[in-house]
Order: sequence, then C-alpha cells, then structure tokens
Amino acid sequence: RRAKVKEHLKTGEVYSTMTTYPLMGVDKFTLPPHDPNGPVAKSQYVPDQLINPHPRFATLTANIRTRRGSKVDIRVPMFKDKNTPPADTEIHMDAMAFGMGCCCLQTTFLARNLEEARSLYDHLAVLGPIMLALTAATPLYRGRVADTDVRWSVISQSVDDRTPEERGEVPEAKEKALKKSRYDSISLFIADAANAYFKDKYNDLNVKFDKE
Repeated sequence: RRAKVKEHLKTGEVYSTMTTYPLMGVDKFTLPPHDPNGPVAKSQYVPDQLINPHPRFATLTANIRTRRGSKVDIRVPMFKDKNTPPADTEIHMDAMAFGMGCCCLQTTFLARNLEEARSLYDHLAVLGPIMLALTAATPLYRGRVADTDVRWSVISQSVDDRTPEERGEVPEAKEKALKKSRYDSISLFIADAANAYFKDKYNDLNVKFDKE
C-alpha cells in the first residue's frame, strides 16, 4: 500500500500515517459541507452526517449524552511553544465521533476456554500500552498539535457515560463516584488464582465496586 501511494506523490510530497483526520471539527471540513449542532450529537464542531448510518452508532451517541446528562467533555493538553497564546492550554472536543472516528486495526481473538481467555486478557493488558507507544500516530486534533501522541484518552472520554453523581460532581453522592470512564484501562487482572503466572500482589489497587 505504501509503495502504491508513493507512486502518486509529486516531487517534495510526503505522506504520514495518522489515526485521525487533522482538521476534523474545524469549520466545514466535510465534503459536501454540513453544519454542526445536529439533533443526535448536538456537537458544536462536527455534523451528524459524519455518523455511520447504521442505527447503532446514532443510538449510542444519543444514549451516552442522555445518561451523562450532557455532551461528552473531551480535553487534551495542547503542545505549547513560543508562538502558542498563553490562554491556549487544551484542545476541546464534544462528540463521540472524535474518539470512535479514529482509525485502528481491530482484532478478535478466539480462546479455547475461559481460563485461556482470562490469561490472554491479562497478557494483553501488559502488552497493550507497549504496542500503543510503538504505534503512536495521533498528534493532531481539531487542527491543533496535542501534547500527547496516542488516541486512548480521547476514546475513553468520547464514550464516558458516567452520570454527574458517578463523576463526583454531586457532593452528597460522593460514595457513588467512579474514578474513570467504563471504557478505560483495566484495574484488575482476572486470571484464575491457580494460574502459574498470576500472583495476588499484582492486584494492588483499591478498586471501588457496587456491593449490591
């Protein structure tokens, strides 16, 4: 594929592999152009026409917003140099499309049984961050350079459906607060205790769970 693309480049042209469209959310970036603030995403940056036409995606977008009581609030630190205005500290995004609109290679694994599935899950939890760093290719959002280079945080924030109570924004409901989005890094390894590689000391986080 790279060789084929290179055949069509003019002198002085180069291409780079990125997981996001750099100008997504900047003015009318679609062709044909569409206006933002549609009834599904209600985003001030991206139009609803960007959403995959399968009902699942529009429904998921609306349900996340409905459950959390507001649009998703995605914030990424902005890369700053001498030309960056002091007031510009982060890049703001407000729709699931900014996370699920990223490109990726998704794979499905088939395990022989539950024990092997749990073992595979735990191993990927260790290998995943390493592979994420090796394939870092997400330096731009909404036409601005981010101070991060992977898409994980944006995906996590783009589908964060925690309610105000679960986000810790309601003082009288602090006991219901969840530290992170459901779509996030894992907190515990799940292998069977009899597994040769597993040790209880690996699960050293104080994880909150609903006792009911």
